Amino acid sequence: MKLHIGEGMRYVITSAGDSVKEWRSKPLSLMENGLEYDVKKYLELLERAAEEILDGLAPKQRPRPRGELELPLLFGG
Repeated sequence: MKLHIGEGMRYVITSAGDSVKEWRSKPLSLMENGLEYDVKKYLELLERAAEEILDGLAPKQRPRPRGELELPLLFGG
């Protein structure tokens, strides 16, 4: 495979934890027999991305003054 200056390469993580660095990912253009990928690693990346997005949507909580306790609600109402 030959790349030119400024050209990009798309790759797939095939085995993120492999001890052989060259086997951890593979160029997408070389994937011949179906798409084999590291499901666990992609789920981890998806979870990190979702947390990042959802963190930005959550309302900011005011900092509690020192010594102020948050007491659990014992009775509904």
